[in-house]
Amino acid sequence: MSVTETNKAVCVTGASVEGCKGVFHTASPFSRNVTDPQEELINPAVKGTLNVLRSCAKVPSIKRVHLFVRSQRFVDMLIPRLWYALSKTLAEEAAWKFAQENGIDLFAINPGLVIGPFLQPTLCSSVEPILNLAKGWKDDRQCEPKYQVSMEKAKGLGIIFISWEITLRDTIKSLKEKHFLSF
Repeated sequence: MSVTETNKAVCVTGASVEGCKGVFHTASPFSRNVTDPQEELINPAVKGTLNVLRSCAKVPSIKRVHLFVRSQRFVDMLIPRLWYALSKTLAEEAAWKFAQENGIDLFAINPGLVIGPFLQPTLCSSVEPILNLAKGWKDDRQCEPKYQVSMEKAKGLGIIFISWEITLRDTIKSLKEKHFLSF
């Protein structure tokens, strides 16, 4: 995989999607302490999304790109929503335009939260609440999903859901591997 990290974004090159049939683009800058929204959120969101789409446009095996768009409910709790919402909206608009101009089958989905193992060595803000829960979590009750999803319909769209338990386990494992957790 050819992925490079900068202080602003993780950059994907064509080699990292070579041979793939689909790409899930979930990343977007997400921070509670924004001092320059244009440089910290908007530019990296739009440029990062277009970077992924440009790589996908070069790889003929890619059949569909799944773009994860903003989920305002979760964002409202964490950061000033205007700048993050604007960055996600502008990135989505740029993605639709690029996809149309380049013949990419783009599919947008609005999840409540995206978590799981991460590529970069630094702690991403969207996983930070999971780390905080893990450090102080004493509750062993099962989390029940609030919404039902048609698994057949999702499968027809090329989406396979991984259970909450497996996703949380993999996220905790990633936090341990990157030395954010030590138990």
